[in-house]
Amino acid sequence: MIQKMQRRLTAVLMLFLVGIYVGFCVLSYAAGVRGMERVSDKMFDPTEEVSRPQEDGAPHMPGQVGIPFFTVDLFVDGTMIHTERGQFTLSDEEIREITEEAFSTQQENGFLTEYTLRYVRQSTPVGWRLVFMDDSVRVETLRQQIRSSILLGLVLLPVFYLFSWGISALIVRPVRRAWAQQTQFVADASHELKTPLTVILSNTDMILADCDEPGGDLYRRADYIRQEAGRMRDLVQELLCLARHDESPYHQEKLTVVDLTAAAETAALSFEAVAYENGLTLETQLEQGLAVRGDQQQLDRLLHILLDNAVKYSLSGGMIRLALSAERGKQALLIVENPGELLSEEQLSKLFDRFYRTDESRGTKPGYGLGLSVAQQIVDRWGGKIRAEHHDGITKFAVRLPLAK
Repeated sequence: MIQKMQRRLTAVLMLFLVGIYVGFCVLSYAAGVRGMERVSDKMFDPTEEVSRPQEDGAPHMPGQVGIPFFTVDLFVDGTMIHTERGQFTLSDEEIREITEEAFSTQQENGFLTEYTLRYVRQSTPVGWRLVFMDDSVRVETLRQQIRSSILLGLVLLPVFYLFSWGISALIVRPVRRAWAQQTQFVADASHELKTPLTVILSNTDMILADCDEPGGDLYRRADYIRQEAGRMRDLVQELLCLARHDESPYHQEKLTVVDLTAAAETAALSFEAVAYENGLTLETQLEQGLAVRGDQQQLDRLLHILLDNAVKYSLSGGMIRLALSAERGKQALLIVENPGELLSEEQLSKLFDRFYRTDESRGTKPGYGLGLSVAQQIVDRWGGKIRAEHHDGITKFAVRLPLAK
């Protein structure tokens, strides 16, 4: 859980830093575009003292290289009168096409993308004058700015990641410490409770064996003590299992190849009698030869939890379905279905929370709400996923585990 929290914090910080960088690049690009447009506008503004297109065809600013341009004089109807090519080597046909495109827009100034030319239209005593200026330098400068920003962003991504990971590690450090202390407390308490519970159960069994009247008050009281002590022992075992999972890192767990099909068959055989006693039927559809990387004891526990949950919460007279198949040859899909009461989306999202039980099941169904939490931890540690669904009166638990090669 702490690792997930740190990964999410890292992702949020990464998005924040990347967003800031992208915003800075966008603002820088917009400022560059606006600045170059102002320079270009000054080139065409006759009131400015900066360099403007002159008749020699080479506008210049003091100490800077001139910008190529050419002019075209037109009658009012758009007929060409005179052309000053300046530094351009354009044919008459090319100049005519450029002039017609610019004149047809009826705009005083604009940009011809196809030719990378900026133009301005000025009135003259006989008609119009179109002044065209080469804008390729500005376009190439902006493209270079975009390429540089992308390359710099790619270089900064690892830096952003390392920075975000370090900051997230500092943020979750107190949470990690508190979680470790809580886990250690649960483990220690579970260990300490196992011994007195074992003593209570042993002495209760001896009292029951010595009772002369199996139906007497002493027998019933001792039997009640044994039942409650047994429930307490199961709770302690589940807490201890959760604590061990929380305490040991994933990479320290030694996984072996286990036969999932055989484990499912064994679990189904052991629950057939339990289902029959509760007025239920158990149907199996198991694909042969499926194996996963895990632990045999924990796999048996996973199947026991899912089938036990199906028996507890099935409607009377219903059918439990246990299915196992391969998905695209990469994953094993284990499904446990049972007819059950309607569950809302909120209830489904909380089924795997520790100690969560629906209001209808509290006080009527045995258990403490830890089984599904243990199942989820087992599946997560093996690189799989578990999901609960409810459709048309059927509650389904779907487990996906990577197949062993």
